[in-house]
Order: sequence, then C-alpha cells, then structure tokens
Amino acid sequence: KVKIFTEGGFTLVKPLQARNVNYPGIAPFIGNVFGHPEALTFPKYFASLKESINLAHGGDANSKLLKLVMGLVNLRILSKRKASNLLGWLENMQHKKVEEIGDNNPPVMYGLAQGLKDGAPASVGVCLETKNSQGVSTAQALGMGHVTGIPLACGVKLLAEGAITRKGVLAPEAGHIDPRMFIEDVFEELSKAIDQPLGGFEENVAISRSW
Repeated sequence: KVKIFTEGGFTLVKPLQARNVNYPGIAPFIGNVFGHPEALTFPKYFASLKESINLAHGGDANSKLLKLVMGLVNLRILSKRKASNLLGWLENMQHKKVEEIGDNNPPVMYGLAQGLKDGAPASVGVCLETKNSQGVSTAQALGMGHVTGIPLACGVKLLAEGAITRKGVLAPEAGHIDPRMFIEDVFEELSKAIDQPLGGFEENVAISRSW
C-alpha cells in the first residue's frame, strides 16, 4: 500500500487505483494512484489542503502491465529487484519510440490544483510545454533521467551559490527556493540536454485556468 493525504488526513491505499482527472482545457481522463513524496510533503507546507495524491497514467495497457507486475510481486513469484529491472527495461524501450501528442491528450507531466476561488469551483493546471514544433512531446524526448536529475543538479547549484540559506531537511516546495530563478535555470539546462531552445519561463509553462 501507499500513503496519500485525503479528507484532511493520511491513509494507506492500494496503489494503481483509478481516479478521474479533470485537467483544464482537455477531456477528462483516468489516472492511477502512485506512491511518491509530494503526497506527503505538500500537506506539511500547505495547511489548507484537503487532498494530496500522486497519479500516473500511460494508457490502459500500461496500467494493466503495472498491476500484473504488482500482483506477481505480492504473490512472491517475482522479486522486487527483478520487477524493478523489468519495469526499467520496459520504460527504456518506450522512450525509444517517438510518439505524436494530440491536442486532447493529457500532458506527460503536470501539476493540478482544484478548489475554490472567491467561493466558486476553480482549477489550475501547470505542465511542461506539451509538444515541440514537430508535434513531439518535449517531456517524452527528454526521458525520466533528464527531468529528475537536471532539477536536482540545479538545486545543488543554488545551494553552492548561496541562493539557499535555510538549513534542515526541506522539500522543494518549502519556500526556501525562488521558483522563477529555479525554473529558468532548469529550462536552460534542459535546452542544452536536447540541443533545442525551450525559451523563457512564461513561454514554456503552459498554464490553463478555469473559474
């Protein structure tokens, strides 16, 4: 089971449960509950949160494959190490495929907040630029290694330059990092990784609002 924050408290749930996602500007889609730190750290720094959940999505076939692997691990037919190696191999094979992204497909990576604004239902979605000029997903072209390792390196750079002064074990959203400085630095380094300019902060963070 994985821990999520829901109804104002933490609870353990079975992973890969289906959840409906209403991301602004596109058709609703299904995400699956996925264990990740943000579900636990966001409530610490945003006291008004009622729910904090990480979701993964990649099509119905991918979800069924993950559930199959999870079932084999739970039955002790497959070890966790072998399962990890298998999923890593499958992910690597998937990244070798160049896929076109339609206008109505969910973003490869995104953040979604839902709640109230001035007493009315509201939602805000933020994502990496969904596709480049050739219609290929920028995030897919980068791969998981780039989109996790480069932000980490940029954070270390800020620490080395003295831009981070608070001490302790802090999640990225704790308020000790200037978000604009950080994101612009990340885009610059990601541009180098794919040898393709990603532009500035406003151009490359697609923001959709609905209220």
